[in-house]
Formats: sequence, C-alpha cells, structure tokens
Amino acid sequence: MNSASINQSVNSIWSIRTGLFRIVATAIAFVGRRNITSNWLAAPTILLLCGFYYAASANPVAEIIDGASWDLPIGENVNIFLQRGWYQSSGTRYNANGSAISGPSTTEYIALPSFAHFFFYDALPKVEFYWEFFQPAVNVEPPSHAQSVSGLGDPLFLLSAYIRPLPNLMVGLQSITSIPVGESNLTSHRFENYPHIVTDYKLGRLGFDGTFGTGIFSTQHNGIGSVKSGNLYFAETAVRYRLNPTFEPFITNTYQTQNSGTALLNNAYIPRNHQDDFGGGTKINFSHKRWISFWYYSTIDGKNVGKTNAVYFRFVNIF
Repeated sequence: MNSASINQSVNSIWSIRTGLFRIVATAIAFVGRRNITSNWLAAPTILLLCGFYYAASANPVAEIIDGASWDLPIGENVNIFLQRGWYQSSGTRYNANGSAISGPSTTEYIALPSFAHFFFYDALPKVEFYWEFFQPAVNVEPPSHAQSVSGLGDPLFLLSAYIRPLPNLMVGLQSITSIPVGESNLTSHRFENYPHIVTDYKLGRLGFDGTFGTGIFSTQHNGIGSVKSGNLYFAETAVRYRLNPTFEPFITNTYQTQNSGTALLNNAYIPRNHQDDFGGGTKINFSHKRWISFWYYSTIDGKNVGKTNAVYFRFVNIF
C-alpha cells in the first residue's frame, strides 16, 4: 500500500480534535479558568452563574489535517494505526474588534491515537470506504500554577466514502461523531457531528488538498448551566511539493467561523466568532507503509477567539 493510504487515515483525525478541544475546554472550567463551547482553549472563556463572558478557543477543527492527507488509494483492504498529537500554548485572544489582547498563557498537550480500517466492495470497485475510531488523552496546564487536568476525553467515530473520477483527482464524504462518555471533568457534555467534503488533486510533483465542512452540536449540559452553540463552518486548503521520495513540504491555511449561541441559564448571548490561521510543515516518508508529518499553525486574524500557537504531528503505520 502506498503513502496515500496512510494519509487518509490521518486526516480523519482532524474532526476528532474538535471534540478534544471541547474536552480541554471543560477541563479548564473545572480548574476555575473557563468553559469553552466552541473549540479548544487559548483565551479566557468562563461560564459563570452571574453571567457569561465568551471567547472561542484557538485551534480550528481542520488544523489536525496536514497538507498531504487526501491522496487516498482505491481498492485497498488494510488496517492502519495512527498517532496524532499537538502542543498549544498561548495567552492571546482577539476581541470583538479584532484586536489582540495578551494574557496569562494556558498550555495543552493532546494525544490522539486511532485505529482505521479501509475496505471496498467488489460491486463498487471505484469506491473506497473506511471507518476510524479515536480515543483522545488530554493534559491541560492553566496559568498561575493552577492544578492541571488530565485524562481521557470523549471518543470519536468516523465513517468515510470516496471515489477517484480521474486518476489524479479524489473526492470524498466524511462524517465524524463525538460521543460524550469521557471522564467527568473532560467530557464535552454533548454530542457533536462534523460532516465534510474532502478532495485532492495532483499535478506532477504538486498536490492540492481541501477540506470543507460544518459542525453541528446538541445542547451542552455541564452541571453549571446549559449552552446552545451556533453551527460551525470551516475550510482547510493546502499545497504540497514532493521534493524527493522522503520529503514532501507543504503550506496550509484554515478558516473557521461559528454562528452565535446562547447560554440558556440566563439567556446570555454568545457572539459569533471567526479565525484565519496559516501554517506549514513537511511529511517525512520512512517507507511506503510508514511516515510522519510535522506542522505549525498560527492565527493571522480573528474576532472573539483565542490565538492559535500550535505544533502538530501525525505518525502512520500500515499493517
């Protein structure tokens, strides 16, 4: 099996990370910092009994996808183990005017191991399917030497189907669901679903990846109050260049926006937010069945959101 197959497995992780972000956000709330109802944590977001102050956290959902994730095979029956993870550290947030405001830094370490199975049916030889199961592990270190929070977050399950209408073009549909059964201080306390379209186009040594989707959430019940979050919309695009059989550098951009929501306890308004992040990295091939990718993301524009300052990695092993 070629490196393409591994990439596919890896990319599915991107969705999973959003559930992780929720998990981390809830952890922050429990240590007295905040309760994030959007994604991740990087800005002070706290759900209080007396009112609601909101800033969406950093790390848009699609950033877990590297620049070579959707170059996928057809007609494969394989199993894949993937280990993804990222490190985020920032105390900067963007206010409603888009101005950056510095504050105490919160650090997060996320590990996201998963198992994926790719398969096809003889009756549909041009269609490839796969499912993937993720189990995140989270460690959050709040500022001011507050007690850290760590443990297992909400598991996620992904289903995917894709085709190659042309030899150098892939188009697929995916759906990933987060199930709120993680540890009590890390669960998101709600179901989340992320349907999205993925595509890849190759032109010689150049490759172009794209991920376009939405996030839909049930009402969050976390013991303090209920929160209804607005729908999420995201777009991730990347350009890669294959230098040689080993190295494949890429640049990538992710834009994400979320509709306004409501804190049901006091009917407080949660403002709309958006975030534009830019990054780059490289994929390193050890063999056609094993490789690793590293990349970095930073926010270049945002409103009502925390700043992304994160390093990601993904290791893939086909067996």
